[in-house]
Amino acid sequence: MSFPSKQQIRGIVFYQISFSEAGANRYARPKTITVRFGDSAPQKVILNDAEGKPQVWKFAPVQTSDITINIIDLYTDARYQEYTGFQEITVVPSDETIPSDSQTIEAVEDQVSTPLTGENKGLFDEIEKEIEEDVLNAEAEELLRLLHEFTEKFERYLRKKAKAKP
Repeated sequence: MSFPSKQQIRGIVFYQISFSEAGANRYARPKTITVRFGDSAPQKVILNDAEGKPQVWKFAPVQTSDITINIIDLYTDARYQEYTGFQEITVVPSDETIPSDSQTIEAVEDQVSTPLTGENKGLFDEIEKEIEEDVLNAEAEELLRLLHEFTEKFERYLRKKAKAKP
């Protein structure tokens, strides 16, 4: 989402996809997401499985003109796995009150992967486009998922190793 100019915000309220008249767990609810403010590093956020209930992620005020949210993982007990998303996402400006009925969620700082750069970024952009166009088969998608998981673990290892150096 983009704003016409920079806004100072201090929270985001997420409402997982939910249609109460259709029954609980009809659609796959987002579980793990990444949120990026402008060109900053993405932050990983874990949502509770709280269909139809607001969940707020509070953070130190940030000035940004755009926010990118990507769904990484889902709660998988849904009847219709192919449908997911959010019913609503509300950005909370610094001068507004955060809804009191919201569950508070946190970012998982140590599990955020760094953005891809250089020649690998072009390759991954091409693969991502093929995924969006449903060109990849199930085996290729599983390999990409495993590669992503390995990359995250390797990056955590490198960060720990860098912190341990005197």
